[in-house]
Amino acid sequence: MWLKTIQLKNIKSFADSSEIQLSKGINVLVGPNGSGKSAVLRSAYLLQGPQDNPNYSGQFLNETLRIGAESQEVKLLLADPSRKQLRCLRPEFDMQAWQPEFLFLRKQNQLSFLMRKNNPTTEFVGCELPICHQREPHNLIYPYFSRRKPSGFDPAINLQNETIVEETFTHLPAKIDRLSKPSHAGYKLFEENCANCLRLPISTATHAQGKEVGLMLADGTLLPVDKMGEGTPGILSLLSHLCIAKGKLFLIEELENDIHPKALKALLEFIISKSFENQFLISTHSNIVLKLLGGAPDAHVFSVEMNLGHADQVPTSTCTLLDAAPENRARLLEDLGYAPSDLYLYDAYLVLEESTAERIFRDFIVPHMFPRLVGRLRVVAAGGVSKVEPCFDDFHRLFVFLHVTPQYHSRAWVAVDADPQGNELMSKLKSRFHSWPPSRFRCFAATKFESYYPPQFKAEADRVLALQDKQSRQKGKGKLAESVAAWCRDNSREATEWFSQHAKDVLALLTEIDESLATPNHAEASALSPVQITATFPAIESDAQPSIVTPQPAR
Repeated sequence: MWLKTIQLKNIKSFADSSEIQLSKGINVLVGPNGSGKSAVLRSAYLLQGPQDNPNYSGQFLNETLRIGAESQEVKLLLADPSRKQLRCLRPEFDMQAWQPEFLFLRKQNQLSFLMRKNNPTTEFVGCELPICHQREPHNLIYPYFSRRKPSGFDPAINLQNETIVEETFTHLPAKIDRLSKPSHAGYKLFEENCANCLRLPISTATHAQGKEVGLMLADGTLLPVDKMGEGTPGILSLLSHLCIAKGKLFLIEELENDIHPKALKALLEFIISKSFENQFLISTHSNIVLKLLGGAPDAHVFSVEMNLGHADQVPTSTCTLLDAAPENRARLLEDLGYAPSDLYLYDAYLVLEESTAERIFRDFIVPHMFPRLVGRLRVVAAGGVSKVEPCFDDFHRLFVFLHVTPQYHSRAWVAVDADPQGNELMSKLKSRFHSWPPSRFRCFAATKFESYYPPQFKAEADRVLALQDKQSRQKGKGKLAESVAAWCRDNSREATEWFSQHAKDVLALLTEIDESLATPNHAEASALSPVQITATFPAIESDAQPSIVTPQPAR
């Protein structure tokens, strides 16, 4: 069972939202604070409501009546109805061909809760609340709203605490304890995702009144979860429900709060994997969340905006499904602080292992030896071989989210040093992106890029590379690259001759890129990009924190 449409009338700033058509999988709401994202999420929660507040529906309507309005309505339409999850249905109710539509109304200051009848289908009848069961395993919704931190944890381990569905994490110990048993079907999945998202093995330990959750230390003591950071209980609770969920609706406000970007990305990947059998309605201000979830299969992205109108008018919100046009998706990223400047002016991308190689490409080889690539090729320094793959993944996710993958398919190259790590990485990327030409992932001929430097820099290169302290070595390599780049600029003819003779594989790479961009197919692909987005393109936000450096495009 899943939520198909939502319509709000006179709910907070929504005069009439029209029908919000949801995806069966992932739905992302993006908009400024106060624009109405929470109103959409909490309207969906009317289907179930909190177990400790039987008056939730009436309270919600009373608190959300639009200023100046006398009536209001929330219309919720479900699809693929499940009798097990619908508490409001009597055993004799005929579900065949039934449209499970529910209305929450205020008219003439009277509240009504109705559901569509099956026969005749044009009529509505009073509905008993809650509509859906509020306890596992037959609940529909898991709510994750903001400001939901508990004042403490109940250590009691029992079935009631295991199966409760709540907005806080008070009964987290019972939730985690059941998944800490190897016999539980979700045990392995929970263990794996705790490692991916928290980098910690989480378990439970005996407590005076039951058990407590935390990290088991080497001496046998437990570091309690409430000592591990404010965001940890929320992540654990979400992981515990994701590991067992099937046919559920997750309502999540601002998933990015209190979580490190690296952990957030791991959590988002887990959510995407679970979206094939669960539905998600998530509000966010994060471009990381938008890029990853917005690029998931069949994901719906909604732009929630508020029109202030005249000073004497009540502000009005809209919730608009974003189409696949790249310029619209890029504009939404810009609103979240991710400004892909002139994205469509850059026709190719080259990811290098270190900033020292990027410096030589940027300052000399590209502008002096391949001037046609200036303004067309974006060169990226990942910051180390271990960061190359996540850096490349970030570009790929961006293209998928913007729906420009056809234009950029096979328009990215990755080149690293020819050491064992580099060779292993290139084999992995070729396997992952098997539809791409193998030449897009290559190792240079040299095991260190410094081997390509002119001979007068060899002694200093050997000295710097021999340094044992990593920080000193990196600092020395940076200064050396500056010196090499300065010499190349001052002695461009000699430098060109040197690289032509001693860096043939490097030049072959750039020649391949140059020739690829000159093909008719690429000219057609470029024509598919109808707009130019003029803003500053910062470093891709990722764990790798890659620095993006490129010659400025000609205006």
